[in-house]
Amino acid sequence: MRLLRPDRRHVDRFDHRLGTGDRPVGRRSGVALSAGVRQGLQAAALGVFGPKFSRRALAEILDQVLGDTTLGSPRLRTGLAVVTKRADNGSVWILHNNPRGRYYRPRPDSNASANADIPLASAILASTAALTYFKPEFIKINRDQIGAFVDGGVSPHNDPSLHLLMLANLKGYRFNWPLGGRQLMLVSVGTGFFRFQRDVNWLRYTPSAFQAVQALTSMIDDGSRLVQTILQWASHTPTPRQLDREMGDLAEDRLGHDPLLHYVRYDGQLEINWLQEKLGMKIGEREIDSIRRIDDPGAIEKLIEIGRAIARRHISAEHFPVDFDLTPSAAAPTAER
Repeated sequence: MRLLRPDRRHVDRFDHRLGTGDRPVGRRSGVALSAGVRQGLQAAALGVFGPKFSRRALAEILDQVLGDTTLGSPRLRTGLAVVTKRADNGSVWILHNNPRGRYYRPRPDSNASANADIPLASAILASTAALTYFKPEFIKINRDQIGAFVDGGVSPHNDPSLHLLMLANLKGYRFNWPLGGRQLMLVSVGTGFFRFQRDVNWLRYTPSAFQAVQALTSMIDDGSRLVQTILQWASHTPTPRQLDREMGDLAEDRLGHDPLLHYVRYDGQLEINWLQEKLGMKIGEREIDSIRRIDDPGAIEKLIEIGRAIARRHISAEHFPVDFDLTPSAAAPTAER
């Protein structure tokens, strides 16, 4: 397989990475990786994931790995963006390391803090601060103010792929990467999904407060489906997903005359039948309930097993056109200079 190069790392192939929630995006002629890999520093999982999550345990792990690395550190060999949300005013923030970005460096006309100076560990903690699981991450945003940041997944960007496309192309973000099916590739990796199903009679007698929580939770999934629908519609994709019975997989639909990007999407359906049919894995009711929860450390090994099985069966070199192959002199600029 031409892509398997032991002397290469992700940073050699992908020019930008973006993540949100428990997924803390890439241009050589524009290559993007939306990494939706389940956070879980495996060796310390039991120290982080417990009945009540400890921010301290995760912070200690990040400190060991990252030290005093900031978003502007030369240690970052690729573009990086993190989606987070300010709990104190409801705004969604994209923290990124584009040197040409409006908020990357201190500005003489503003007292705003610079993205380049934000500790990388704080940016990651801000994105992983899922409500009810971790406390907000508090980051100084200017000389006089501190912001409270939580999981960016509680926004339309739980799947941040569409915002990555915006980050790469919109003039305000100052990357200015060109669009096109042979110029921009976006690879999105999900963390697994399942369909929420309840018996109608059960819902008839369920307290309205519980139903309200379920409705709000389902809005996050609705947002992710909309993102995937738009990207599938606007792109050439070798991994089309059946969106629903009416729309199908959009194979004969195109938003515009030519594709805006080459889009690859990998994900797994955490359903007993899907795991059996697609991966040959037999999982019972009790185990499926466990792996669907994000607060059960005992499910980490099984989730890793599922992820590896999906990679073996679903990832193919044919999904990655030769237009995006590395050349001996390939270098990955963070932004247009």
